[in-house]
Amino acid sequence: MQTYAKYLGLDSDKVADEFNEFLFAHTSKISLKDIEEEQAKQEATKEVKMHSPYTKEYKKKINYKPILIGVGALILLLVLIYLMVMIMNRKPIRNSELKGEKFNYEYTY
Repeated sequence: MQTYAKYLGLDSDKVADEFNEFLFAHTSKISLKDIEEEQAKQEATKEVKMHSPYTKEYKKKINYKPILIGVGALILLLVLIYLMVMIMNRKPIRNSELKGEKFNYEYTY
């Protein structure tokens, strides 16, 4: 507002004072009774929701504990299966032919 008053070539302080006086005169005309009535109207229009414990809708909570236990058990099972397959498929290293020994098997994983 002060910038606009300066643009028009007016005294910005005088314009601000006149504007403030205008606002004060306009708002001071509203009675306290009118304000209280408006507040009562707003409170009356607010919707009050009452619920019975039998009809109240509750937000469903997800229990993550069984999910985590299941995922952990699945991972453990997969690791055990992998280890069993590795042990069953190991092949002996035939160092005996190189060393001149007859039956000396070493296993690798």
